[in-house]
Amino acid sequence: MKNSVLYITLGLLAVSFTMPVRANSPTIVKYEVFGKSAKELVDFMNTNGPDGHWARTDQRWEYSYNWLANNGDVKAKDIAVIRNIIITMPIWRGYLDVSTCLQNSWDTMYQSLDNHEKKHVSLGNPVTERLMIALSKVSSQKTGKALERAMNAAADTVFEANNKVQEAFDDNTSHGSKDPVDPIVFKECP
Repeated sequence: MKNSVLYITLGLLAVSFTMPVRANSPTIVKYEVFGKSAKELVDFMNTNGPDGHWARTDQRWEYSYNWLANNGDVKAKDIAVIRNIIITMPIWRGYLDVSTCLQNSWDTMYQSLDNHEKKHVSLGNPVTERLMIALSKVSSQKTGKALERAMNAAADTVFEANNKVQEAFDDNTSHGSKDPVDPIVFKECP
């Protein structure tokens, strides 16, 4: 897995500047599932999957900055953001020991599940730029602690908006099972 460094150039208030953003490749974590039928596998994933789900995407944005004190004001500078993504997916080692029908059903379900988690990642894509903009707009403060509070408040606003988007996506698709384009369905085989 290779890290890459991206630079986003933003123009704000007729002033152009470049801010570093590092986007790490998603880390895929697997949890093992057991069963010899779709029902057994579904029951296992419902019970043992991440937070009671079949899969999960965790996205975290970390930001840092330096600050400059000038004439009693403290202003953020050198803002940097790192995005980390962890996708947790099931792995089924009993796959080769079951019927072709159940293998095909698993494959179809797994692809739709993977697509659902990738949509979560896509929905999070604008957050990095929005975070950079919000942090860069924080006004000068009287102390370093006041600046830290203002930066945290700006970031929290961006994170809360993203959480609402992510939750609405899961609510509207019933966590993918009722996705109008690519529903997550795991059919039982005879």
